[in-house]
Amino acid sequence: MDEKTIHPPRQRRSQETRESLLTATVGALADHGHDAATIPPTASAPGVAPASVYRRFVDKDALIRAALLSMLHNSRGEALVVPADETLPDTARRLMRLVFQQYRQHPRLLRALSRVLDSDRDRQFVAEARAIVAGNLELLVGPLLGHRGLIR
Repeated sequence: MDEKTIHPPRQRRSQETRESLLTATVGALADHGHDAATIPPTASAPGVAPASVYRRFVDKDALIRAALLSMLHNSRGEALVVPADETLPDTARRLMRLVFQQYRQHPRLLRALSRVLDSDRDRQFVAEARAIVAGNLELLVGPLLGHRGLIR
């Protein structure tokens, strides 16, 4: 048994409940921010009793960590393909548009992620989350590397 979950899900229904809780937690973070992502409303979204959350997670922080890791794992994209005739300025504009679009869609969620990464004492969680973020940044840098001869 690890420190993050009390009872890892074994049955399909329990796994589905866990996923629903993680999705509801990400939704609460995205809609209301870190401080408003409390157990009772988060649990009620998928129709789970708050006591059921505590049977699965040690506390709110453990639930938020699991939700953020789930979100980060799901956000892993595929490498962006650069059309052969695309110019460096066009590639840069396209990538910046993508980054800003994601921020505009989920500002509270990204602020909550940043806050948790800056303050959480769970080193394993922080390292895993930062590694996923770094991998996503590498996916953004990849298309620019096709223009490396033009970048000064």
